[in-house]
Amino acid sequence: MGQFQTIKAVMNGGIMTPIMDGRTDSQKYDTGFRVLENFLPRSYGGIFKRPGTKLGTASSDVTGCLRVIGIKRAVGTNFILAFHVNKINVWSYSGTSFSLTTTLTTTYTASEIFALHWVTLNDITWLTVGTQHPKQVIRASSGTWSFVDVPFQFAPALDPPKDGVTMMIDYDANDWVTLTSYAVGAFVLYLNDLYRCKTANSDAAFTVAKWDKATYRSSWNVGQAYVAGDVAEYFGSNYFCITANTATTANRPGVGAQWVLISITDYRLIASAATFFSEDVGSTWLLSPGSSNRIASEPITAAIGTITSAAVFIQGSYLARTNWAAGASPNQCTLQLQESLDRMNFTTVREWYVSGSQEGTISYTSEAPNTGAWYRWVSIKASATGSGTMTIEPSSGKLDVPFKIESFVSSTQVRGIPKLTVDSLIPNEVIGFTFPVWRRGAFSAYSGYPKTCAFHDNRFFFANTETEPTRIWASQIDDFYTFLTGSLDTSALDTSPASTQSNDIQWLCSFKRTLVIGTASEEWTMDSGDTDSALTPSNARLRRWSHYGSGPLQPVISGDGLLWLTRDNRLREFAYVFERDGYSAPEMSLLAEHIPGLSGGVTDMIVTQSPDPTVWMVHSGGELSSFIYDRENNVTAWASHNFGSGSREIKGICAIFGNDGAGNELPGDSLIMLFNNDAGAFSLESIHGTAMLAALTSYAPTYVNTGMLSPGCFCDSWKLITGTHSAGQTTFIVGSHLDGEKVVFTKRTDNTTILNSDGSPLEVTVSGGNAVVTGDYSSGSYIVGVPYSAFATPNRFEITTQTGTAQLNKWKIARVAFRLFQSKYGNVMPRATQTGDFLDADFSDATAIQYDGMNEFPLSTVLLRNYNTLPTKTGQTKVQPMGSDWDNCADVTIASRHPWPFNVLALLADVEVDGISGA
Repeated sequence: MGQFQTIKAVMNGGIMTPIMDGRTDSQKYDTGFRVLENFLPRSYGGIFKRPGTKLGTASSDVTGCLRVIGIKRAVGTNFILAFHVNKINVWSYSGTSFSLTTTLTTTYTASEIFALHWVTLNDITWLTVGTQHPKQVIRASSGTWSFVDVPFQFAPALDPPKDGVTMMIDYDANDWVTLTSYAVGAFVLYLNDLYRCKTANSDAAFTVAKWDKATYRSSWNVGQAYVAGDVAEYFGSNYFCITANTATTANRPGVGAQWVLISITDYRLIASAATFFSEDVGSTWLLSPGSSNRIASEPITAAIGTITSAAVFIQGSYLARTNWAAGASPNQCTLQLQESLDRMNFTTVREWYVSGSQEGTISYTSEAPNTGAWYRWVSIKASATGSGTMTIEPSSGKLDVPFKIESFVSSTQVRGIPKLTVDSLIPNEVIGFTFPVWRRGAFSAYSGYPKTCAFHDNRFFFANTETEPTRIWASQIDDFYTFLTGSLDTSALDTSPASTQSNDIQWLCSFKRTLVIGTASEEWTMDSGDTDSALTPSNARLRRWSHYGSGPLQPVISGDGLLWLTRDNRLREFAYVFERDGYSAPEMSLLAEHIPGLSGGVTDMIVTQSPDPTVWMVHSGGELSSFIYDRENNVTAWASHNFGSGSREIKGICAIFGNDGAGNELPGDSLIMLFNNDAGAFSLESIHGTAMLAALTSYAPTYVNTGMLSPGCFCDSWKLITGTHSAGQTTFIVGSHLDGEKVVFTKRTDNTTILNSDGSPLEVTVSGGNAVVTGDYSSGSYIVGVPYSAFATPNRFEITTQTGTAQLNKWKIARVAFRLFQSKYGNVMPRATQTGDFLDADFSDATAIQYDGMNEFPLSTVLLRNYNTLPTKTGQTKVQPMGSDWDNCADVTIASRHPWPFNVLALLADVEVDGISGA
């Protein structure tokens, strides 16, 4: 028989898979655990009991909630989007208090809520799911929110058709119907042309002589000759000429009796063959009618005065020029080139002054916005000499018009609105003419909607629709609503990874200089190929990096790594490797492969950076796991967590900034958790970021005992309650969300927990929302919450004897000791047992460790954390004898069941090894 003393000075390896049980030679194995529940491994080397959750609200506004998303608007401005079927409740979070801000109506089903991908920029949260149009949750102010479709200017579109189908845009007047009475002024469509009635009739056949056919002309301008039927645009509206005239300022549209306003607001899109489906309603198509008539030319007369040309709509490059004969240049003439986005408000973009001595013409080229703008000339003459012309024309007849379909008429006709810049009127030159180039909207009930989205390089990205699962659309730079492609560096992108197999895109994520693309079987990046260059259509580079395959859950970024779940529920790290000038994807769950796949997989995943970088995962069975990811210190460790007796399940989690309730920043990220129980009662609870810091570090807040944290806060769903005493008992109103749960009680003023005679916490079952305790406990307030036990069973000890490994021998742990940090109650025992899905233990066999009266571990009524005033906050405990039996391994379990902190920095063990083989 031999006796050995050993120390586990590093205990941050986390929980490990049973498959690793034979790897006693591994350094990582020596730091790990077979059981680690409700403890958090720390980068410092120890394990710390996690703090409890504080009850935020258990109102009816929480009932039925399925998912929570945190909005970190500012340090002191945090919101939680709580998703229910067909609605979103918006909660604000300040200090540790929740307040319902507003309720938004949605059409999301339960399955859609769990499939949502989202990203936030300032006050707008973008939401995508493959079955609905992309949405936005917009915060105009703290109390003013809206839920709207993404208002595309130029929406993503598919490829042009190859079937020869042509399109035509016309006003959406009613179709002419035989034997219908029509009054003068009525508009109809006949054979897809617009007509206005000039003679009342109810004919059996269409009589052309009784109608004026619309002829679309450019913008109205003085001096032009018009005939009945001409349609001219004038300051944002179209007018129909009813009497032939030569335009003067006295008979301009809206003033002269020669014109009537066309009040029709919708247009008809007409296809030459069956093209449309009812599922196209709501989608935005890209039409490219083009035109060779988009030119504005106006004489510069010799008279003194101001002349304004007609406005012309231009996309891309254009030429603005003047022309006059040699020696006849306008004297003392100011020429202004003006631009407008809405056809109403013009600004001067370039100005020239022509004196009498100046000869020749002006020729100026420039670029209009890719989405287009209106341009015109203005001539201001101060001298009655010289004349010429001023002209504006696009470099090409190209014109792209987005058309939003609002209703379905037939397979060849739909109604909708052309939507140019600032919803300005479309140029008349493209109305009533057929054109062969058009593109179906990429997002619709027919084509599908994007499943994922991301921001990257000042662009917004969408990807993966039902009909285009490998396609990626990126907006123009700094214009997240315009997806108009082109040759400019700022133009939108439309691309797909060149995969050799079906490879549906699962998620997008901006990471360092690249857009990472997770697909069903591969991982790709998109970048410009140059560290200092922005992503453009000409330099976009797609590269494949790995073949692991991604699951549908959005990834998270922690520190210098991107973490994502594969299709088989393995957590992998996408990280840049300097030595290979590229990316690698090592598995982070290899040593704990059983954790990510709990209950069938992960339903939600978030990351917090303080006090330790941690990934938190919610599992479909209501469990919670944590993964410490501290690459700087080479610490990666898993732990599992449970809440209550098993009827309480965690359904969702999010993270927001910590604050003190007055808008002031506090360190640490706050965890917001959504719970429900078997009875269908829901609650929102939180672990405040500063409470987490106070529980896990030596951080010393001044308000530790005022609501964020106190020793009694190591229970879940806790809150402060004053009991009512009557008939020999005290009743605490806990809340029906805890019906069936057991609760414990700790007095706030002196931090004394109500105990049983054996020293265990008194647990009382909640019934009808009440917890009843025998005796008078009505004096002062109590922290009341659901107790939880923390368990830690280290991996097998490995001791080398003179004959080699001691693994074949019988083992017995005679004594143990600990180095603890800010701890009070704890137990040590041979092992914990499994009861169903939860760990349990026979604490009657356990050695109690109560450090309240020990000099090394003083714990005052206020949990002070000041090394200057209490320099002996940590040290080695007195040796604890263990009544362990001889066994095939040396098992020891550390447990804490009291609502107090218990933090283990190191484990010291006195181990006896028998020479008798235990094999």
